[in-house]
Amino acid sequence: MDYLVFTLNNVKYAIDVNIVESVFDYKGSPLRSCSFPSTVGEIELNGQMVPIIDLNRKLGLPQTDKTKARRIIVFTFETEMGNTYTLGTIVDWVHEVATIEDYQFRESLQNERCNLEEQNIKGITNIEGSLVNIIDADKLFTPEEIEALSLAS
Repeated sequence: MDYLVFTLNNVKYAIDVNIVESVFDYKGSPLRSCSFPSTVGEIELNGQMVPIIDLNRKLGLPQTDKTKARRIIVFTFETEMGNTYTLGTIVDWVHEVATIEDYQFRESLQNERCNLEEQNIKGITNIEGSLVNIIDADKLFTPEEIEALSLAS
């Protein structure tokens, strides 16, 4: 399975590339305001307003310095009811798309460098000497959060 590998707060994460709609540079340009608490604003993408989440804030991580390498990753989620929603998040760095088979990662261990709640981590693997936390895309946002975000935009 292919995963998009990115850095958030000096820790590498990977998420299923099948839910990634697009990745683009974020130069710190202003985002349109959005009323949902964990958002930093929203952008227009293909004629649709997309809420942008502060993933650091949502996951309880400290804020990081703004760098030129920051990117916005746009995800498309499908709920159990079959509704499709689009959300984005700002990350510090996008590294690559890596193929990681299920046998290549193990259940998450207590990782002192990773403050991400255990329920969001599917496992951990090693890519070119770096530990990478595999995010469980189905648990990153609750259906209620996705619904609320789509209504807020």
